[in-house]
Amino acid sequence: MLVAMTKILARELMDDEIRVNCICPGLIKTNFSQALWSQGEQSAAEGMGVKRLGVPEDIAGAVRFLLSREASYMTG
Repeated sequence: MLVAMTKILARELMDDEIRVNCICPGLIKTNFSQALWSQGEQSAAEGMGVKRLGVPEDIAGAVRFLLSREASYMTG
């Protein structure tokens, strides 16, 4: 649903030169998600491609990129 909404908003706001992107991370190791990984961090990460939980810095880098000039062509 989030991805579909992002694509729709990107098309709707394109003429106003507003870019719309979303980030849909997997499990990120934060206090908020602690209940999901505290009993076994390795088992929680097994289904992930990188075989580890993400950390907030992983997402911050993606956000930083999307806000930069290098991502000015990316939308939706």
